[in-house]
Amino acid sequence: MRDLTEIMENYGAYNAANLDGGTSSVMVVNNEIINDPIDSTGAHKTRPIATGFILEAKTEN
Repeated sequence: MRDLTEIMENYGAYNAANLDGGTSSVMVVNNEIINDPIDSTGAHKTRPIATGFILEAKTEN
């Protein structure tokens, strides 16, 4: 975790989060799941989560 903290500080981060990235993590691009999440039973599907992050491209006006 110390390495991650140093990297974030070097890039000037003032607010950062360490995401799990485990087998239940889901990545969606353009409304399509692009990885293969696995729930706690071993089924290849998503599961409810308490927190999510959304990144959007900045559009110019």
